[in-house]
Amino acid sequence: MINENSFDYIIFDTRGGTDHTSIGTAQAAGSFIMVTEADKPSWDMGGLFYNTIDEIESNQITSRAGFIINKNVLPSEAIEVFLRKQWEAPHLTTIPLDENAIRFFQEDKVPVAWDIGCSFSRQLLNVIRKLYVSPKWSAENINKLKALEDTANKIFTARIQEQESNKRAEKFTLIIRIYGTIVATFLLASPVFFKATNIKTDIDQAFIIIAAILIFLMVISDSKIMKMYLNFFAKLLPKNKLD
Repeated sequence: MINENSFDYIIFDTRGGTDHTSIGTAQAAGSFIMVTEADKPSWDMGGLFYNTIDEIESNQITSRAGFIINKNVLPSEAIEVFLRKQWEAPHLTTIPLDENAIRFFQEDKVPVAWDIGCSFSRQLLNVIRKLYVSPKWSAENINKLKALEDTANKIFTARIQEQESNKRAEKFTLIIRIYGTIVATFLLASPVFFKATNIKTDIDQAFIIIAAILIFLMVISDSKIMKMYLNFFAKLLPKNKLD
């Protein structure tokens, strides 16, 4: 027979708000996690939830496991300090706004199962380690969690490097287009100057050809092509030479 003793943990995911269902579930549980967002209405709602639990349970039977700041787009340190003091609860983690996770939820998919390397999944692994890892865990389960964390960090690091590479490519593309336009304009205008000073027309033609090549390079250049060039030169030069 399956009963509550068949599991180490039983986790309920309630709807948001301070309705009877959410409060009743928190009361029935040994502890609860508050999920909030970085805005005042969410903090007021969270404060009301905590106060309601306190009014019902004057002896604090239900413990506050902590709070998670979700979909954050602001500097979080001051918010974390404020909520720790306001709610007298530990801060578990702050999850940045993750478009991948939002898309997965819209498609009825679990982000941790579909993308262990996204910000949402990585931060949830931190919560699991903080709240649930205990001396009762077997070495096998601890190693499984460690493997998930290592995989998540590896994927996340690779994505950050990819984003930095894209930014460098976009920056170099913009620089080439700006300076290429300046140089090409000078070269195209220079034959008028050279003719006025009796410079040979061969030089004029050479400048026109160079200007045409520059214009062609600017037209076909984009961040993807520049990224290919930068990746090639990155193998030859120290990283700081390309920054």
